[in-house]
Amino acid sequence: MACRMLVRLLPVTAGLLLAFACGQANPSAATASTRPTITATPTPTAAEILARPALSAMKDIHFAATVRATSGGQTAELTGEGDMVVKPASAFRLKVQGVVGGASVSQEIITKGGTDYVRQGGQKFKASPSTQASDVNTWQEATDGTLLGEEELPTGKAWHVKATSRQGNAFEAWVRKSDGYLLRYFATSKSGNTTFTYSMDRFNSGVTIDAPPASEVS
Repeated sequence: MACRMLVRLLPVTAGLLLAFACGQANPSAATASTRPTITATPTPTAAEILARPALSAMKDIHFAATVRATSGGQTAELTGEGDMVVKPASAFRLKVQGVVGGASVSQEIITKGGTDYVRQGGQKFKASPSTQASDVNTWQEATDGTLLGEEELPTGKAWHVKATSRQGNAFEAWVRKSDGYLLRYFATSKSGNTTFTYSMDRFNSGVTIDAPPASEVS
């Protein structure tokens, strides 16, 4: 009797074991279809990166500045600070000072409404059409844009891009990946004799920049 029951049970047991084994032989097969597909995020182009500061939430920037000028085989270094306003309209202010040939010198630049106002020391400002390449609102017109790579700055991870401004000045920009803010800026004048380095240290502080009064412009 026991033998007959065992004979009858064996095919059933074998069938259950086979079904279990077939269902578990490849456990990954059951989950393969539910696994998320990982798609690499495409790297933006240099032109797309240069457009981000103007499109970001960045309204104004404060920065530390270094200006190096070479003339007659001698190089002078001036340091100072400045501000850029991005929204609602572009504006710029820079003031630097240093010692050149044993004499103290200073320079102030204000850009407003497409005009540069420049003065040396305590002289009056001289007005001329703006040549500022740092205006992020004009970077969509930059040419020769090239993505140089990514860099980790104290203020965040940034894309490093070089290009030529619409005024013809070569410049480099470090644009933060997370929000499109401009973190660092380096430019060379058309003559190649002067370089400008700006390191951004404060954003959206509500700064305003006005053109100098007419009484201070020659």
